[in-house]
Amino acid sequence: MSPGVSNAVRTTRPTAVVTGAVDGLGAEVAVLLARRGYDLVLLNRSRERTRPLLDRLMTEAGDAAVEIVEVDLADQDSLIKAARNVVIHRPRIDVLFNNAGVLLDGHHVSRHHNELHFQVNALAPYMLMRLLRPALAAAPGGRVMNVSSGSIALTGRLRIDELRNPRIRRKLVGPYAQSKLALTNLTNALAEDFGRDKIILRSADPGGTKTRMTQGAGMPRFLRWLQPLFFQDPSLAAERMIDALLGPQFGAQTGIYLARAKVRVPPADATNSDVQRRLLALCESLTTV
Repeated sequence: MSPGVSNAVRTTRPTAVVTGAVDGLGAEVAVLLARRGYDLVLLNRSRERTRPLLDRLMTEAGDAAVEIVEVDLADQDSLIKAARNVVIHRPRIDVLFNNAGVLLDGHHVSRHHNELHFQVNALAPYMLMRLLRPALAAAPGGRVMNVSSGSIALTGRLRIDELRNPRIRRKLVGPYAQSKLALTNLTNALAEDFGRDKIILRSADPGGTKTRMTQGAGMPRFLRWLQPLFFQDPSLAAERMIDALLGPQFGAQTGIYLARAKVRVPPADATNSDVQRRLLALCESLTTV
């Protein structure tokens, strides 16, 4: 832990849990939340890779308590252990920001035999929502933001039977977009149930953003060429996402999908009750939460 950045638990400040807060969108979200008075729990794969962000937080939001919990979201056992540790030390969580995601080239499988986009981009947020629910319920109006993607409009129907082993493996609009459509579906599917604990669930498309992921091999080549010219800075995307979660203009609306600062209608399979029921059944069968 960097000097000046404490992992002490406080009761006078709200707490935000952010996944994938190393650089890019996750780092900017963490900084904005810290500036707004939140203490942070950062669920990252590497403590060492988080050090530049810790140094920045010490400079820009030095009074924020920051705790790093190392976790591999591709490994369900690691995720369960980390989440249970968080709940023990943070019995009240005001915000869960499911930012971490992967955009890969080729076919990759988790140790639990799930296609990696589905595991990290959909199953991991699902598990975290379930595991952190008691702590979110302990906060007055706990909120969850799941980072979706505009690519969900280009992927067609949600192919639930192929999420674990996709037949169509096109870059961006294949397994990646399917996993983000699944995440948007899960956000809507769980909203009513979580609402009984006064927990607000939302998903949002941050828009094209300049990050390592959108310059990686999983991105179609022509979009990698366009990224420096037309994609937004992650700080702008973070402001939009924080506003989508905490902005007063959306009130207590839950189970909504936002893009470009407005509530949007997602693809039909994100709101279809039969598809939601099938996807929840799959997620429940693949996890122990």
